[in-house]
Amino acid sequence: MRCIVIGGNAAGMSAAAKLMRSEQDVQLTVYEQSDIVSYGACGLPYYIADYFSDINLVLSRSPEAFRKAGIDLRLHHTVKHVDATHRQITGTNAEGETFSDTYDVLMVASGASAIIPKIPGIDIGNIYTLRSMNDGQRIKDALPETGQHAVVVGGGFIGLELAEALQKQGKSVRIIEMEDRLLKAAVGAEVSSAILEELESQGVSVSLSERVTAFSGDRQVTEVITDKGRYPADIVVLSMGIRPNTGFLAESGIKMLPNGAIIVDAVGKSSIESIYSAGDCAAVPHMITCEPVYTPLATSANKLGRIIGEHLGGSERKFPGTLASACVKIFDLEVARVGITSESDQYRAIHITDKNQTAYYPGQEDILCRILFDKASKKLVGAETAGKNGAALRIDAFAMAIQKEATIEDLALADFCYAPPFARTWDVMNIVGNVALSKS
Repeated sequence: MRCIVIGGNAAGMSAAAKLMRSEQDVQLTVYEQSDIVSYGACGLPYYIADYFSDINLVLSRSPEAFRKAGIDLRLHHTVKHVDATHRQITGTNAEGETFSDTYDVLMVASGASAIIPKIPGIDIGNIYTLRSMNDGQRIKDALPETGQHAVVVGGGFIGLELAEALQKQGKSVRIIEMEDRLLKAAVGAEVSSAILEELESQGVSVSLSERVTAFSGDRQVTEVITDKGRYPADIVVLSMGIRPNTGFLAESGIKMLPNGAIIVDAVGKSSIESIYSAGDCAAVPHMITCEPVYTPLATSANKLGRIIGEHLGGSERKFPGTLASACVKIFDLEVARVGITSESDQYRAIHITDKNQTAYYPGQEDILCRILFDKASKKLVGAETAGKNGAALRIDAFAMAIQKEATIEDLALADFCYAPPFARTWDVMNIVGNVALSKS
């Protein structure tokens, strides 16, 4: 079998490594447009914040390690076109030379790129995005040479982490978010309010319901202009979302979401029999709704990449779907979410605020817990937590409960562990289940 993988990061290399460990007779080539493979972009805000000093720590494996495993890894090769009918790819290398190759099976793991709006001043110096290791290095290198004012455009997960990182580097930070609350697409209003309160208590300014209309400055940015005001800025980081790198598939006939994410099934197969996809360029099935959703997370990328490698190697195992489980630490606040977060005619939400542990052991804090459940079946479909000292990892129990179709009654009496430093005898998860039962 002749297999080609486009993209050498999490999903692509997970699939390639797993397939090469199978007993199949495989010729496998990976085409990667950069000179870096298998790195964890999630660590970059912490590198910028100086929590660690060696950026190479975000690398998982070297190109040489993959080549020793039998993978023909070709760096600085950009695929420009896919002919799905003749199963052929074409592209260019670093020297601008054209290459072509043919495949029996193609896996697209081309990732995504940061959204950069076409607004006046976008090309002024000291305006950055954060997607690659090079991006992270450029931002960190620029910080000592810039003034006091830093602006983060976008209040998503990465934007929130960047705000803390920039403040840790001594900057006065402002977040500008076009929505009326932070993480609006990911969490409910109660958790958004907790995030805003934490940011403001730490000295971060937050401008909600504002759209950036221009940047001003001569050679370097000096000001961010919105539809509501003007803010000083010596460095700007855009965190306005990402767009799948799938333009080279425009003429292939492959089915995509409107944003260009490739729609795949439970084994990563696209609408074209010979083409698979995973990672930040793919839309995967949701575990509850079974509809394709775009949730660009490293966890799903690695898991579905592995499933594709196993499937091509002869396994019948399938990807169960995503619940978009995610967490973020914002200064001292831990926030996590899983599953569905919006109420509807079918789903009801309940939230409570309780304590994370006993009062007599040091460290007791409030913990907010919000769940969603199906009104008819009483099955859990979503959950969110926000608090300090143990709030985030409670979401893992919710994730497993949802995956195993637990009900709010199951949650109310679930046998969670207890010791004074970690919880109370009735954990907040038990309590929210009991409150939901009383109101259902």
